[in-house]
Amino acid sequence: MRFSFLAVILLVLISATLFGSRRYERFHSEGPREARVARATGRVTSGQTIRAIRPVATAAVAVEAKPVPEAVLPLDVPAVPVTEVVDSNGPAWTIVGDYRTSPEEAKNAALDLAQQTVTDHLRKANPTLDWLPPTAYVADFMVKKKRVLDQEFGGSVGKMYRYILDEVRLSPEVRADILRHDREIHAQARMAWLAKVLAIVVALLAGVAGYFRLDHLTKGNCTRSLRLASIGFVVGAIIFVLLLA
Repeated sequence: MRFSFLAVILLVLISATLFGSRRYERFHSEGPREARVARATGRVTSGQTIRAIRPVATAAVAVEAKPVPEAVLPLDVPAVPVTEVVDSNGPAWTIVGDYRTSPEEAKNAALDLAQQTVTDHLRKANPTLDWLPPTAYVADFMVKKKRVLDQEFGGSVGKMYRYILDEVRLSPEVRADILRHDREIHAQARMAWLAKVLAIVVALLAGVAGYFRLDHLTKGNCTRSLRLASIGFVVGAIIFVLLLA
């Protein structure tokens, strides 16, 4: 009786061991429950695991837009808009204009920046300078080297242009010519004031001469009226001359 009871217990243990061994081998051969479910639904093959599914899904979702390419300047073009160099021939600047939609607009933008740069330099060196070179003068007499760059940005931007003034030179000859123009406008201003003073003197003499002539013709009967008229004439002439440009 005791031997039969022990035999039954031993048989139960052996059966439990064999059953657990089969479950263990099946688990490792087929993978976890998630992998078995995935294979059952047809999402993966029997040689894959659930870990191979998640990176594929992540890679399908993570899509980023490509940025628009930035402007790339040649190596010989400065990164700043204005670069100054001073040597024995005077100061010189390299002007890098802004991007524009046409070469002509790019040229005008670069020349405006060059004119402003030259004007600031002249005002700092000669605060009393009245004649400042316009854009046309800078383009004709000061720009020594120039070029235009184009770059394709793509999309709605398209092709853009950039004007480069490699050398804007304020040479001693150009400086002397600018000072000559300044002396000329100063001389013209002095001549204009001299002409105004001369006109006032002429008006004053005409008023006095007219008063005496008319007073003589009227034999002194209208002296007071003639004086008021002469004074009004002279004052009106002075105001008219001063208001002239």
